[in-house]
Amino acid sequence: MTQTHTHGAINQIEVYSSDPMQQQFDFYRTALKTRVMQSLTATPTSLRAVKDELIMQHSHEQAIIEQAYHSVQNELIQPAVFDE
Repeated sequence: MTQTHTHGAINQIEVYSSDPMQQQFDFYRTALKTRVMQSLTATPTSLRAVKDELIMQHSHEQAIIEQAYHSVQNELIQPAVFDE
């Protein structure tokens, strides 16, 4: 997977494998990341809120949403993207 970041905007090129679980993981990871970066304040709290909203809408996908959440959380904490 190749990612390019420009001034907070996320331009992402993803090469999907034939694995549907990987596709779902990538989908939710991108959804979490995009939505939290579009919020007024990108914080751990806002990321959790986005995760909780996705789980409410797609409860049957909770496990993969949780995995995607932790992946995004780890990525955003590393470069200190979060305001908190």
